[in-house]
Amino acid sequence: SPSPCPSPSPSSSPSPSQAGGGSTSVVAQLGRIYSERGIAGWYAGLGAGLTRAFLANGGGMAFYSLIQAALTESARPACDASDR
Repeated sequence: SPSPCPSPSPSSSPSPSQAGGGSTSVVAQLGRIYSERGIAGWYAGLGAGLTRAFLANGGGMAFYSLIQAALTESARPACDASDR
């Protein structure tokens, strides 16, 4: 019977940090990245990550505010003519 998981395509080879083998300590990986790409390599993807976090957190706060306003409005007692 065929395997439920597709086999990886031959054109997609894992990056050196995913390939296994060698040292896997954080310090060793930081050293490898520094030797290959310099300090800028440590910050690869930072811009995209910060943009994602900004949008996700902003969207969450906006949604929270909308729900809070809707629940606050629905919790207020209705006014009738005797309240005036």
